[in-house]
Amino acid sequence: MSFINSLKYAQIKAEGNKPLLLTDRKVWLVKTGKVDLFITRALEGNATGSRNYLFSIDQGDVFLGTDPFTVNIDEYAWLAVGHTGTELLEIEWTQFTTLTIEQERMEIADLLKGWTEKWTMNGVRPTYQIDWNDESAIEKLTEFNSAVFRQALEILLQAKKEEISRNRLKEANDQSHMSSGLRGLMNTLNLKEKPNPEAEEIIIHDLLFKACEAVGAAKKISIVPSYRLKRNDFESKDPLGDIARASQIRIRQVILKDTWWKEDNGSLLAYKEENGQPVALIPISPKKYALYDPADDSQVPVDSTIADKIKGRAYTFYRPLPAQVIKYKELLRYLADGIWKADAVAVLLMGILGGLLGMLTPVVTGIIFDKVIPDGERLLLTQIGFLLMAIAVTTFAFNLTRAFAMHRIEGQTEADLQAAVWDRLLSLPVPFFKDYTAGELAGRAMGISHIRSILSGAVANTMISGIFSVFYFILLFYYSWKLALISTLIVVAVMAISLLFGFLQIRYERQLVDLNNNLAGKIFGLLNAVSKIKTSGSERRAFNNWAKDFSQVRDVTFRKENLGNKMAVFNSTVNIIATGIIFFAMMKMQGINLGAGKFIAFNSAFSSFLGAMLQISGVILQLNVIKPLYERTRPILEAMPEFDKEKVEPGELEGNVEVSHVNFRYQQDGPLVLKDVVLEIKKGDYVGIVGPSGSGKSTLFRLLLGFEKPESGQIYYDQQDIENVDIRAIRRQLGVVLQSGQLMYGSIFDNIVAANPGLTMTDAWEAARMAGMDQDIKSMPMGMHTMISEAGSTLSGGQKQRLLIARAIISKPKIIYFDEATSALDNETQKIVSDSLASLGATRVVIAHRLSTIVNCNKIVVMDRGQVVERGSYQELFVQDGLFTQLVKRQLA
Repeated sequence: MSFINSLKYAQIKAEGNKPLLLTDRKVWLVKTGKVDLFITRALEGNATGSRNYLFSIDQGDVFLGTDPFTVNIDEYAWLAVGHTGTELLEIEWTQFTTLTIEQERMEIADLLKGWTEKWTMNGVRPTYQIDWNDESAIEKLTEFNSAVFRQALEILLQAKKEEISRNRLKEANDQSHMSSGLRGLMNTLNLKEKPNPEAEEIIIHDLLFKACEAVGAAKKISIVPSYRLKRNDFESKDPLGDIARASQIRIRQVILKDTWWKEDNGSLLAYKEENGQPVALIPISPKKYALYDPADDSQVPVDSTIADKIKGRAYTFYRPLPAQVIKYKELLRYLADGIWKADAVAVLLMGILGGLLGMLTPVVTGIIFDKVIPDGERLLLTQIGFLLMAIAVTTFAFNLTRAFAMHRIEGQTEADLQAAVWDRLLSLPVPFFKDYTAGELAGRAMGISHIRSILSGAVANTMISGIFSVFYFILLFYYSWKLALISTLIVVAVMAISLLFGFLQIRYERQLVDLNNNLAGKIFGLLNAVSKIKTSGSERRAFNNWAKDFSQVRDVTFRKENLGNKMAVFNSTVNIIATGIIFFAMMKMQGINLGAGKFIAFNSAFSSFLGAMLQISGVILQLNVIKPLYERTRPILEAMPEFDKEKVEPGELEGNVEVSHVNFRYQQDGPLVLKDVVLEIKKGDYVGIVGPSGSGKSTLFRLLLGFEKPESGQIYYDQQDIENVDIRAIRRQLGVVLQSGQLMYGSIFDNIVAANPGLTMTDAWEAARMAGMDQDIKSMPMGMHTMISEAGSTLSGGQKQRLLIARAIISKPKIIYFDEATSALDNETQKIVSDSLASLGATRVVIAHRLSTIVNCNKIVVMDRGQVVERGSYQELFVQDGLFTQLVKRQLA
């Protein structure tokens, strides 16, 4: 920076007691120390009011002043406050703009570039950018400075607005408590409180969030406020949906009917019939509910009287899987969190008591044969008979209680886990779905349900029975330790043979998992292509294609079942063989003196113990079956969701889109599909994107929608990088019709409204009118309720496109993306759609091959081989005699 010495400057001190108001067009260089930059109100050349910190400027860096920007009557300016010992060099701005030596201009450009980067790093990113390779970059800095000043001021004013809103919310809540305290006095005087709609709306939103928190706490779901609630914006049409999206959970409306409060329906969000106030319905047991009222934090049991005061529709919340890689441990923890602790205790306790009672049966049987029958004790025999009957009835009661508890556990874990897996599947990024067919993904997703049924069904019951069969094992040693050792060897040998059979079966099981999933994918593909198969007369080839895979499945299934039959024969004879071995050992071995009764008791205990151990060996095999199932499901569980909690809500979009130097390739070692694409679209622009096939138009759309991530470069919506915001919140504010767009099975109304809550039949008709589809729908016998098949095969191509357009614009989006969305429309319908879209005032970006549809675009971008090669209006591009002109002439020829 030797050129500084050649300039005229003033050396000033700028310590904390000497703040510097930057209202002149000058440049300050920090010679020593450090400077904190603030924005504050400036009246008559003096800083007044609070200081709002922006960032700090270090030694050797520069900062600039600007003319104050007037808002209403108040003026704002930057304020520089130096640390102790700070010295500045104050230089007139004109000295920089008159530098003529190239080296000096480059040095000052480097200094000033640091000033612009400070703003960008601290979240202020104006649309005005500076190209430092441009010779006039230094002169253009004035415009940049003015732009960042305005944006910084807007951020400040927005923060003040939010602070005012927070104070209003606090005041409204305080007023609510005050009104509650005085209401009794007012009623005594027969006075009526004047309603305050604004305060009531704030309170209702606050109560809704508290009620959702109560439901979430009961279901172990973390509920967070929506971005609207954080900003105290209460104009949302769907506040519950906003909270659900912010909390990353799924919700579903349910009907409360009959004696719902006596059944286990999980925690619910409901509304009072009287005033629509939200409340939480929290189950306190599988057959009892409590109503939590967030207005006064009260909780009362629900009975028929309370139930009558609640609206007939409520909302259930679905607990998602953690937003991380899911391993065995996380999966088991998730299942455990959804279980009633009372049910788990009941299963354990009933197992222990059942095991203890089971010990009594062999003991009592031995007593009968050793004492009762030889002595002819008929009265004692009758008493023992009643005792055995009581044991049987009690054991039945224990097992029934355990079965009910297990049934509830299975039902709850199935509902939670399957919903969580499908939620996870729908939350995954689009590139994930390229590697799997729809049928294969469905099979993989259902695999988790199979795992759950194995774990919570036969495995859980058998493990509990097996663990408590240790009581039988102890009983064996009580009667004869020698026979007990022999019995143990028999059990070990039998389990080894059983496991050998089982592991051979697992080999076939693994093959079946893969074959069945592949078969399911093939069947799904064939069914989707039925019309194409029939058109080409390929029914026999399609059948043969299916039969090959199905034959493989049947072959492996036959071999597996054949092995299972052999195993069943072994299991049916092993008990008889084992009893014979024990009897032979008792006869031949010395020191074993068991009477008939004790031998029968021993043999009874041994049979029970052997049966339990065989069940455990079966469980071990089933646990091995889980491994291939988990491996099939692993890609879904280990893939990370598209959203993470570090990303923020983008707020309501205005319609500005920017593509900044984007490069993209589909494979890491593949060619670049997009090369240094730069595109700036302002609010309300109508932009056409054209080019030959394969030029990258649809790929650019996929990046704009967040389906793919650029290799380098950024994409901004309203100056917000999509890498830093919730892309799903952006998509919800877009109206999109893709080239491959499909209708879903259901009514026309369902297809137009889709999943948009709060939209009515009136909204659907208005969207249909704007898409030029209203007359077609009216001519149908059932109007909006006309059912259409999957993919809309009963409609013409133009009707399908118009329905897709109606779906895209029904929510009045600020940005509309159309990829060949009007290719099947006639000129008259095309005009209706164009006029309707223009009336929305939205930003429109259209990919078109029929160039006559983009004549009215105020900007056309021409792409070729992944690059933007031309841009301008239709007339400007046509006279350039470039690629666009060639495309037009081809279509006119």
